[in-house]
Amino acid sequence: NRYPPVANDLANPNIQIPNLLVVSLPQLGDIAAFASSVGSGHSAIFIGGGAMIYAGRHDVKLNTLNGYQGQASKETVTFRRFKP
Repeated sequence: NRYPPVANDLANPNIQIPNLLVVSLPQLGDIAAFASSVGSGHSAIFIGGGAMIYAGRHDVKLNTLNGYQGQASKETVTFRRFKP
């Protein structure tokens, strides 16, 4: 495709995305993706210890996976890892 996948695509483990494999145990640098029924979802980079970093509308944010899931009412997160 010409454009990168949106977070809803990244969050759907049934969608095959070349070079971005779904993993169950995240490691440093993996993508954490949350689906959304409104908009294109949310994605972040896992930085270890249950934390992730992501771009907000006006700044860069740091949060925990549990904190983000509670804040955004997300039930699941899908992790993907880049494999060349």
